[in-house]
Amino acid sequence: MENLLMPRRHNIMDTRTHRHLVRESRKASRLPLSESRNEIGPHASVKTMKQASVSVTIKKWRAMKRAFLKDEHVVKRLPWAKKYKD
Repeated sequence: MENLLMPRRHNIMDTRTHRHLVRESRKASRLPLSESRNEIGPHASVKTMKQASVSVTIKKWRAMKRAFLKDEHVVKRLPWAKKYKD
C-alpha cells in the first residue's frame, strides 16, 4: 500500500508575480506597502506581499525624505515646537 500525497493549498503568487513584485518594489521603494500592493498584485494580501519581499531580503521600505524648511517656516515652527513639546 502506498502513501498518497496530501493535497495542499496552491500558492497565491506564482514565480512570475513574485519576480514582478521584487522588481517593482525595488523601483518604487518609497511607496507604502499597501499602495504597492494595489499596483502590483491586487489578488494578494499585504501579509503575502511582506512574506514575498522578506524572502528576497527586502526587509524595510525606505522612508520619505524630510522636506527642507524655509527660513520663514523655521521661525514660525520654533515657538510651535516649544509650545507642544510635551
